[in-house]
Amino acid sequence: MTSPSFFLLCCSAISLTVWIFLTLFRGDFWKTRHFIALKGPAPKLGTLPSVAVIIPARNEAELIPRTLPSILNQDYKGSTTVILVDDQSTDGTSEVCRITATTGKRNQSIKFKLIRSRELPSGWSGKLWAMECGLRTISEMKPDYILFTDADILHPDNSLSRLVAEAETESLQLSSVMVHLKICSLWDRLLLPAFIYFFAKLYPFAWTNDPSKRTAGAAGGCILVRREALEKAGGLFRISGELIDDCAMAKMIKGQTGNLSASKIKLQLCREIHSLRPCQSLESTWSMVRRTAFTQLGYSVLLLAGTLIGMILIYVLPPLLTLGPLFYPVYSSSWHLTTAWFLGLSAWIMMSLTYRPMVRWYHLPSWWCLTLPIAGFMYAMMTLDSALKTWQKNTGEWKGRTYSSKT
Repeated sequence: MTSPSFFLLCCSAISLTVWIFLTLFRGDFWKTRHFIALKGPAPKLGTLPSVAVIIPARNEAELIPRTLPSILNQDYKGSTTVILVDDQSTDGTSEVCRITATTGKRNQSIKFKLIRSRELPSGWSGKLWAMECGLRTISEMKPDYILFTDADILHPDNSLSRLVAEAETESLQLSSVMVHLKICSLWDRLLLPAFIYFFAKLYPFAWTNDPSKRTAGAAGGCILVRREALEKAGGLFRISGELIDDCAMAKMIKGQTGNLSASKIKLQLCREIHSLRPCQSLESTWSMVRRTAFTQLGYSVLLLAGTLIGMILIYVLPPLLTLGPLFYPVYSSSWHLTTAWFLGLSAWIMMSLTYRPMVRWYHLPSWWCLTLPIAGFMYAMMTLDSALKTWQKNTGEWKGRTYSSKT
């Protein structure tokens, strides 16, 4: 019969092996080298493409006075139309938008239109339907590019110029920016950098940006897409019910032809474009993850079990093994436990070192990388809760709407 100490030894060996594999063979997901710096003028283009900016907004009256002017004051010289879609708001978002657009400082060459989304049809997620309403408004304009950006995102004046110039010079079909999240509360520090870290592990930026790889990720806060590419891929109707709409769009665009290099996409970090979303409570972050985690697993019980076991094994077990001798001095009397302690310590060191670049990206002290096991355990519990809510036919509430599972 296998002894508990030998079982721990095997688990610690597996954990370290996984971390070695992730560090060396998962597209350098832990590095923050894929970023766009918006400082300085944009490269000059011979012909300036036309752009339509679509901003879905639901109950954003508090943030609109700060974020909408950042779009209306872009220095982009090409034809630009901004469509703000009030997604059935109940807080006076439309009125605030009208006042902001008419009384605030703005680039007068940028056209602005405010519309209200129609009643949400069956089979559509709320945000995607608002985006679709915006697309239908500009159907006759036929802009070269469409920028989808959230109502809580603050853009520097040269944001659009730089994104369009990069898309043109690199022949990108879709370009997405992981905006800088607002970090102010303890829960922000614990969970948000870890969220980006986990996202990068699922969708390594290097693989997303590699035309030869099928990996496709995007961040919904800021997505610039060629209109023709979106239409050829089937439009938003093709992903109408997706809760993880940004990655679904990236996958659709990148995989629209058999030749991946013909549908090049790009995903990057960015400090200059950032979210003004208020400090997150544990409850709000929990709701955000619960809404989509089980969807990410394809509603598979086997994947859920594997994910939970894997997260406990690679995130929680190493620090428990490392700190074990503080509570159980018996470690020194068993070579199994002594070896398990060494392997667990090695795994925790590798885990922390891979997390450090993201910690530093958010200007947190380097020692904060030691908190990743806590975040990993909490995200595992959020994933489990996501499955439980889905089995109850309720994936949770988001901005006043309740989304049902597709199972």
